[in-house]
Amino acid sequence: MAENTINTRESFEINGLTVNPPVEWADIEIEASFDNDNIQPNITIDTFRFVNKEATILKDWINNGFPGIFEGIPFKIKGFNNTNNLSVFDGFINLSDDVSLLEDGSVNAKVIKKDGLNNLQDRLDALTFGFLEDIGIINSSNYTTIDYVVEKKINAVELIISNVVLFLMIKELAESIERVATDIATGIALTSIPLGGAIGAVVWFAAKALINLSYAIVLLAAVINLANKLFQLLLPPVRQHKVMKLRTAMERVCIALGYNFVSPITELDDVYFLPSNPRQDNVSLLDGLITTYKGTQSGIPNQIDFGYGCGEFFQVMRELFNGKYAIVGNDLHLRSLNDPYWVKTSTYQLPDVLIEEQKYNTNELNARWSLDFKIDLRDDWTIDNYVGSSLERVTDAITVNNLKAKYLKGIEEIQIPYALGNRKDQLNAVENTLKVVAGLIDSVTGAFGSGTNFVSTMNNKVGMLKVSDNSHSIPKLLFLKGGKIPVNDRVSFSAPKMYQKYWNESSWVTNANKRQRKVYNNVRIPFGLNDFVKLIDNNYITDSNGNLGRVLNISWNLFSDYATITYYTEFKYAPNLKETFIIAQ
Repeated sequence: MAENTINTRESFEINGLTVNPPVEWADIEIEASFDNDNIQPNITIDTFRFVNKEATILKDWINNGFPGIFEGIPFKIKGFNNTNNLSVFDGFINLSDDVSLLEDGSVNAKVIKKDGLNNLQDRLDALTFGFLEDIGIINSSNYTTIDYVVEKKINAVELIISNVVLFLMIKELAESIERVATDIATGIALTSIPLGGAIGAVVWFAAKALINLSYAIVLLAAVINLANKLFQLLLPPVRQHKVMKLRTAMERVCIALGYNFVSPITELDDVYFLPSNPRQDNVSLLDGLITTYKGTQSGIPNQIDFGYGCGEFFQVMRELFNGKYAIVGNDLHLRSLNDPYWVKTSTYQLPDVLIEEQKYNTNELNARWSLDFKIDLRDDWTIDNYVGSSLERVTDAITVNNLKAKYLKGIEEIQIPYALGNRKDQLNAVENTLKVVAGLIDSVTGAFGSGTNFVSTMNNKVGMLKVSDNSHSIPKLLFLKGGKIPVNDRVSFSAPKMYQKYWNESSWVTNANKRQRKVYNNVRIPFGLNDFVKLIDNNYITDSNGNLGRVLNISWNLFSDYATITYYTEFKYAPNLKETFIIAQ
């Protein structure tokens, strides 16, 4: 039996004042549903009709204009018996959601749970990172500055042609200078000849020398321009982006909601968000050279990025880490579904009751499952280096007697709308060649007491973020240590790593004892206030046989000693399964 020895009794409060119950209060039924594997329920209570002074409180709240119709009135239903006294429902009367003022003076209004997960999503959807930055919850101190380089994939043909053109232009420049010198020398020689016809020749050679000089000057400018462009291509300068740590992003949003953010997920401290960068470099109209390098100016998502809305960003974090949210007091938790925290805090023991129907959760198996990061068509390196950006798992039968009778189906795709950053692993061939020259320059300038540092500058680029174009359209997630991408970063942060740490709980093979389940629908159980207390913050249970399970739905009338629940227990029933993994290379 349930632990209650006396039926639950209730009292009602509006804005801290004890009031009379709403009309038909004796029929109040609590519906608690744990949707989408959530640990805490969405709680639904029907619309209430308030009369007399309670209706007046609601009308005055609206008519006074402050706080006004868009701020809910605190509303509590307290339950008590001989062992417990608590708020069975702690929330608000939501006057902004279809409130009705009736002719008889009563008011129909809905109520909403204060810290309910459905309310959390609604509040997140109403926030954007741009708004949080505008009101100062996010500021420049929350960003981290990182160095990066734009390194185009070197096209050998273009490089050869450019060098040939440069060589021919330099050769032509040298010959042009030689012609100018010859013309000037000839003109000087002619001035030593007696006056007469020589004057015309002097003028002609002077004009010719001037034309050749002008040509040489133009050619010199072209040579310098082409050389500079080649060096910009071959020796990309160090640029800077603003990024934001994932944990910082989550913490700032939670501050706006009135919560502390709590999560043991370590990647939140090592992975940084880099927004898209639609800004093009400033280029001189005269010579086509870059005059201003334009990296990102903040670490929050741009308005065009998925995740600019805080609800979207929280969705991505939940999917990336197979996480679930829970509100415990003033703390908002993000924990992966395989976190033992959920099981350790479970206290409810299911009584031994009659089970009229059992089902298997075969509808939950998707034969094809994948976790994918995006590529950026504006950044060739996200295409060229796709290692670790995708993992596919295919579940199949080990033994099949009749292929036509095999019923393994379904697909689930976890799409992360961000790309993985790429590390500059080493100096390229051109940089290594120029490094020799840079070393000579450093040595020569060092001999005069004021040396350059070209070699050190080139070496320091190793480990930086590498992109093929300064403007990129897809945000990136960067695994950073000390401001740089470490060696073998895809071992630490990638689709396979996220599967290994957080998503392997979804396997019907390696995790078969937990993923394969028996489902029990609409089971009537003894239930009261003490049981409600145990289940309302954690729906993990243990059945009468010691099997671990979870409640999916509770329907409980506060005046009843019984509830109807739907739950499952872990039970391995399909051993004839195997898995194949396809990992992007």
